Amino acid sequence: MIIKVIGLGPKEYINDRFNIFDASIVLLNTVDIMLTTLSVGTGNSAISVFRGFRVLRLMKLAKSW
Repeated sequence: MIIKVIGLGPKEYINDRFNIFDASIVLLNTVDIMLTTLSVGTGNSAISVFRGFRVLRLMKLAKSW
């Protein structure tokens, strides 16, 4: 995500909806990993629900192939 923002520039990156979707998944997964590492939440935390969005991201990529 960071490389893409640097390559495209922030304005161009935000213009694409898939980039916004991708960024939200990356940020939410980062929060999920941090909470899991710190053992703040249980294994079934509400944030772990966002793991399902990773599947949507993969399906979007597969569709574009």
